[in-house]
Amino acid sequence: MRIWPFTPLVSVTETLTWNTNVLRSRTSEDALSLRIPRQGFSYTFSFDNQQMAMAEGLYRANPTGDWLLPVWPERSLVAALAPGDTAVAVNTAGDYRVGGRAVALHGQDRATELEIAAVNSGSIDLVAPIAENLLLAAVAPLRVGFCAAGMNISRQYLGRTIVTMVFEIRDNLELPKTPFSEYLGLDVLSDPSLTVQALSGIVVMPTTVIDNGFGPVVLESNRDIIRGRHNAQFIDAKPETRWRRKKWLFHLNGRQRHFWLPTWADDMQLAGSVSALSNSITVTPVLPNISDYVGRHIMIEAAPAIFRQVTSAVVSGANHRLYMSPLGVDLPTARVGFLSKVRLDADTVQIDHEAGMHSRTNLQLVEV
Repeated sequence: MRIWPFTPLVSVTETLTWNTNVLRSRTSEDALSLRIPRQGFSYTFSFDNQQMAMAEGLYRANPTGDWLLPVWPERSLVAALAPGDTAVAVNTAGDYRVGGRAVALHGQDRATELEIAAVNSGSIDLVAPIAENLLLAAVAPLRVGFCAAGMNISRQYLGRTIVTMVFEIRDNLELPKTPFSEYLGLDVLSDPSLTVQALSGIVVMPTTVIDNGFGPVVLESNRDIIRGRHNAQFIDAKPETRWRRKKWLFHLNGRQRHFWLPTWADDMQLAGSVSALSNSITVTPVLPNISDYVGRHIMIEAAPAIFRQVTSAVVSGANHRLYMSPLGVDLPTARVGFLSKVRLDADTVQIDHEAGMHSRTNLQLVEV
């Protein structure tokens, strides 16, 4: 296989796709993953006449074959590599794999393939030493991919040509362990500092409207639970947070895995301090019926966050007292919010790597 050696423009679109069969009943649902996840990159290139001729020639020579594709959103810039070097200092918060390959792009579309012997914190060890001087090289992981859609060509002025190519990756990530904390065996999406807009969405009971146009309108529920749908948008400005987000998305495996979504809001206010041994908290009334608290899950913002399920609730004067297992820490005051169990509402997630500076991810979520 040959390396696709051309450097794309800085904005790259990455797409993750799954195939999940969601089986619903009136009270619950189950999800079956039908295949391994797929990953794709949309690269846009700006070529001069000679580069365009070279790129077209390369593609025509291998239109249905595989390529070694650099993962450019995870590249690192290296000032110099000398002959005999057996390690390369790179940011390893990316898809570097032991036994895998990387590329060092240098000069005018010149690419040197590197075989990885070990992945360390901040460097990769090579199977074979560097054979030549490489100055101002861009080092990135290599993945095996194909380009079924071909080259989308737009001729511009002054000999420039804009080419867009979509590569589908064959050697996708193994399902990694979750990078988030867990509660009752499910992840808790607990990084609100990365959200760039407030949660939005809709809360609705799935119903069928029966209306013949002449008589009264009747609503019949399709399920026994109310479903909330949420839109969450995240921006990750560092390689470490981008890699964390991607690993988590692969861990979710599309619509298959559920996780906890906090409201990141002051849903309830503590009416007084809470001791470490207390099995209840007192809050100002929020829900109309005291029984509505029972079974709800909450997050108490502390260091670290505390997650509990309300087992019972009573009216306590002008307030509501919620019973749960002891918190284990003294809390003079804290933010208390509800947790919702959700999953992805689509089997496709798009990550926009914008201007090489940050990555923007939009997630459509649904309560389960």
